[in-house]
Amino acid sequence: MKRLAVLCLSLALIVSLSTPCLAGSLRADWQKAKKSAESALKKAKLKKLSSYVKFDKDLGPNLEKLEKMTDKSPSNLKFAMVNKDKKLRKAFYGFCKSEHSEENFLYYYKGYKGKPEKVYEEYIKDGAKQQLNIDGKLRSQWDACAKSKSWKPCKALDKPTRGEIGRLMETDTWHRFIVHLNKNPKDNPYYQDPGPLKEKVLAAINNYEAQVKKMDAKADDAKKVLAKELKDIESTVKKI
Repeated sequence: MKRLAVLCLSLALIVSLSTPCLAGSLRADWQKAKKSAESALKKAKLKKLSSYVKFDKDLGPNLEKLEKMTDKSPSNLKFAMVNKDKKLRKAFYGFCKSEHSEENFLYYYKGYKGKPEKVYEEYIKDGAKQQLNIDGKLRSQWDACAKSKSWKPCKALDKPTRGEIGRLMETDTWHRFIVHLNKNPKDNPYYQDPGPLKEKVLAAINNYEAQVKKMDAKADDAKKVLAKELKDIESTVKKI
């Protein structure tokens, strides 16, 4: 029950501190809004959009840069990524060490590949250097192997052992790691300060909004499309 309570608290903190995963949506949505506005102007037999709004050539690329930053924000990092991401693996290992649970990390990512007798000596037996906290029934099976010294059939125990350790790390340690990164963003190996970029984007949006307001009164449909999308982008960017 205590572990469940800790897990629920961790999840709540992750949600409250989460950064949106944009995946290219900001720039794409803005391009779509401009096309819709262009169509509305054409239908009203008015000038092209570029005649009303002087576009900032850097806005699109800057939106894209912000989107890429959010892809590696803590709330968007997944436990499965550790397998292929060296930077993330190093950071996660450092966190496990700080919690004195590096034995789980070491076994899960490398130790399980060893011969059964070596795994038993290093990770399973009482007093092992990197002793794992595993289910009693599973430990008894390992102890039986050690007693019989018939190690070859016991290689099959690696799968359930690794599965148990993996579930523990993913449902417990990993969530605390993400909470830690949210509280200490510079510990994220992919941390980038979005502040300067946000300022540029928000300044460009304010400039656009002022220009949109001055558009031809007959261009009401186009103005609505642009104004709504600019507000949506502004709201999202402020949350990053």
